[in-house]
Amino acid sequence: MRPRAAVIRRWDDGRVIARQPLADACERNFGAPYYHCHRAELLDVLSAAVPGSVLHLDHRCVGLTQRGDRVEVQFHSGATADADVVVRADGIHSTVREAILGPESPRFSGHVAYRGLVPTACVAALGIEVVASSWWGRTITSFIISLAPARATSIGS
Repeated sequence: MRPRAAVIRRWDDGRVIARQPLADACERNFGAPYYHCHRAELLDVLSAAVPGSVLHLDHRCVGLTQRGDRVEVQFHSGATADADVVVRADGIHSTVREAILGPESPRFSGHVAYRGLVPTACVAALGIEVVASSWWGRTITSFIISLAPARATSIGS
């Protein structure tokens, strides 16, 4: 989905505070499009672009060993993989991040996000503009982002 703009609104009356053009403006200014997509869709696109033998989904990384210009990745199952590049997508308790940066102790920031997906058909009658909309208040921010016109709209606070 190519949102036309990022729009920031006041939480109490919906008045627009700021509007930043995206879509065509990003292509013109940076030479590349700006997209919103659901994580599963991004994973589908990435996995279709590489041979299946180099992508290891549903594997928990438990260790990395640098071997010259290559990396051996060790998985919980006992399997290993040899790679030139390791893409970290293993969450807050990241084995990959720890191997690169050393141990860290994540701490709760006091902030919580609630997110959900709504089928686009359920909100189509609302006439929601294809933009990244957010409503900012003193202590809370809410958002609506169109992810795929025929599939889902992401909402959260």
